[in-house]
Amino acid sequence: MTLLAEYRKVNSDGLESLVVLESASPQSLEITHPLLARGGRHTLRGCLGTELALTRTTIRTPDFLEGIRAALLGKDRTAHWQRASVGGRTLPS
Repeated sequence: MTLLAEYRKVNSDGLESLVVLESASPQSLEITHPLLARGGRHTLRGCLGTELALTRTTIRTPDFLEGIRAALLGKDRTAHWQRASVGGRTLPS
């Protein structure tokens, strides 16, 4: 079951949130969920370090660039997401 399918099952009243989540990059959602889940077990410094390292990698992926294009240049603001790979590995690993 995907993250969004789980969200639909648990939050039938959160339709506004669901619309926002469904417009986001699936890869970004897959990366963000475990970061949030693990965040409570780390210090703020550790969380920020992890986020910085991930950001340095993520900003070079096609989904990041597509999200910027859709938000700033696309008249219909529709993004066409694609799975990214860095160093031969598909993100997230």
